[in-house]
Amino acid sequence: MKKGLNNEKIYDYFLLVMYELENKERIEDINKMLIEYERKELYLECAGILRALEWVAFQQLTNLIIEFKEYGLYRDIKISRESFRV
Repeated sequence: MKKGLNNEKIYDYFLLVMYELENKERIEDINKMLIEYERKELYLECAGILRALEWVAFQQLTNLIIEFKEYGLYRDIKISRESFRV
């Protein structure tokens, strides 16, 4: 078994969450699952869930920026470090 973020369990939970999100699971429900796993101290599972949530947040932000650039609205975007908290 691999160590760190390349752990097989982390990857499995990343894929599980990505599958759930593709099938219209709500992000709020995934966050509840993350809190429950954290309460149970299932940290590898939490790492996979969090990695998927962060990836989705990054993808959504990227898509918004692309869309804003297409419509010439990117000058109005104000981004701060606080904007990136999951």
